[in-house]
Amino acid sequence: MTAPSVGAKPPNLFAIPDYRRGWLLGLLTGIARWLEFLALGVFAYEITRSPPLVALLAIVRVAPYALLGYTVGALTDRIDRKRWQLIGLAAMCAISGVMASLAAIGQATYGAVVVATLATGIFWITDMPFRRRIMLDAVGIERSGRAMGFDNITNYATRGLGPLVGGLVYQYFDAVGVFALNFAVYAICFLLALGFSPQPVPERAKRSGSAPDVSQAETPAPPSLLANGRFCVILAITVIYNLFCVPFIGMLPVFAKKDFALEAAAVGTLASFEGVGGLIGAIVLGIVIRPRGFLALYYTGPMIYLIAILLLSYALTPANTVAALIALSVGGACFSATQYALIYSAAAPELRGRAFGFLSICIGMAMLGHWNAGWLFKTFPSDQALRIMALEGLLPMLAIGVLSVWRGYFGRAG
Repeated sequence: MTAPSVGAKPPNLFAIPDYRRGWLLGLLTGIARWLEFLALGVFAYEITRSPPLVALLAIVRVAPYALLGYTVGALTDRIDRKRWQLIGLAAMCAISGVMASLAAIGQATYGAVVVATLATGIFWITDMPFRRRIMLDAVGIERSGRAMGFDNITNYATRGLGPLVGGLVYQYFDAVGVFALNFAVYAICFLLALGFSPQPVPERAKRSGSAPDVSQAETPAPPSLLANGRFCVILAITVIYNLFCVPFIGMLPVFAKKDFALEAAAVGTLASFEGVGGLIGAIVLGIVIRPRGFLALYYTGPMIYLIAILLLSYALTPANTVAALIALSVGGACFSATQYALIYSAAAPELRGRAFGFLSICIGMAMLGHWNAGWLFKTFPSDQALRIMALEGLLPMLAIGVLSVWRGYFGRAG
């Protein structure tokens, strides 16, 4: 893969209709995702006062990645991605509408929220193999770094805006406001996705029949994927990030209310600082990112994240939490800006769906990470729980770093 030209400008990408629509879709669904993530975490803690039950929502949200990720990834090589993107958005509209109605009549119980969260998790499996795949297919692999860089900027903007909006909406309109707003957002997204170019089923899928065969999709990936040591390192870093970095945000409402006694709007404001550092980092990366540095950045991201959590654990205050959120979100930007492009370039076109399937399974390891975080915060004071979680991640990351330097993985572009 060749490096993007330094002179390439955003209009060259945004002039491509499918990229532009995919970017707007990511903006809107990202806002819906993060406002729901924060608001429902606050909701769960208020009605249960149980950190493990708050963590359970996060576990339920990522469980589909581990359980269905590979199958969905493999099927995307054999189905019309536009059609299934529309089906997913229509389903989210329906679920948000039902939950808004239940909330309005006082029946939005914790159990109902768990069911809605599971549906949300299933929908989010499709973001990479559907929306981002359509975007990258439209712009070409030579501009993948720049294209995903701008998408990453948007992701971090929504990570800042979503919790802020979610906290305010929840404080003034409760859960009914959150679900009603999500219904409106997903309805707009459905109309937007109607404009995607047709995504025809590949010829080889047509020859084998019009309906995808799930049993074939679940067959093991060809050796060329898992025999690639660099590909396995990418997966290992992904596992560590999702086990020990991602759960921090899921526990933020817990220690913000338990240790800082913050209200919902204040928790949302605090969480929004994660988007600030991430947005700054994503903007810089979108300008300077080059394919040869993808894996080094991918590794550096979780290291920054874990070190920030470790330092915070020694002085857990609201001000230090803001500083840690800004710092760790820069690490998160390094990680997420390169993830999709790394996988896209590591696999042949006919194997990309399966490669993303393996990536989804690794993302699904956050299910165990959230369980671990919930147990730590129930068993130990918040500062000790953060310290243990950070050390659990730093030790294997150091081992991966030594292996990658020894094998010379960091300097490669492909």
